Amino acid sequence: MTHLLLEFLSIFMSFIIFIVLISLPMPERTPFLQVIGTVFLSSAILDIPHTIYYAGFTGISNTGLSVIFWMFARFIQSCGLILAILHLKYKNLNTRFTSFTFLFPLLSILLIFLIKLLPTNIFYVEGLGTTTLKSVLEILYTLLFLTFSIKNKNNPYLLLSGVMFALSEIAFIKYASLFDWTLWFGHIFKILGVFNIAFYTLTNFIYNPLKDYKTLSDKYRREGEKLNETISKIISVQNNALETLSEAINCKDRKSLVEILRTFSEKENIEISVFSREKKYL
Repeated sequence: MTHLLLEFLSIFMSFIIFIVLISLPMPERTPFLQVIGTVFLSSAILDIPHTIYYAGFTGISNTGLSVIFWMFARFIQSCGLILAILHLKYKNLNTRFTSFTFLFPLLSILLIFLIKLLPTNIFYVEGLGTTTLKSVLEILYTLLFLTFSIKNKNNPYLLLSGVMFALSEIAFIKYASLFDWTLWFGHIFKILGVFNIAFYTLTNFIYNPLKDYKTLSDKYRREGEKLNETISKIISVQNNALETLSEAINCKDRKSLVEILRTFSEKENIEISVFSREKKYL
């Protein structure tokens, strides 16, 4: 039951990673992100039969078959992440990657049917444990995941995900039974790796954009409030100026006119000078 929970949690998070990354608009959805998205979808597709055939399901469990699905899922995942970092080095792979990466999920679906044609003991033999071929491949996967981690050392989420996946593969290099304690550590490290990729995805493409949107929204709201205050003040001054002008036009003597202008000047904090041939009044 614990294995089922861990695997389906990992599968669910992998689908989330795919949906978020593939939903990005093209300028932001770089081939690097597209590869990561399709790779996690592809590995999740193969993890489903791996989970179903895992020991513990009466009538349908098949240990050897479950391990084969696991190995192919990790093959696609490790090699796919290396393809992702290759794009960062060779920018001319853009157009090829755009069309090629969508073949990964189709390959996984095809493998679900083809894998059943393979001998079930190529990676695991009941009563004896893992085969030499599996151990060698697990070491290879470990090196590929570590390479991905090193190449992304400046990004803590990607760095940790590569390390977690590598530790997971180390735990699966050699075991005698599917219930060995090392396998539980392996599954925990695996889900931690998936979680780090999920955190990277959700932080950079959901949380941070929403945070930036809120910051900009608050900033423009404050600027809008200041602008409204300025406009209101201008309108108020304009209205007072028109009222003052009307009073000045109807004024009967010079002294009253000067007093009207003085009152307007003090009220609006605007300096006004009125001159006549005899003297300066303001």
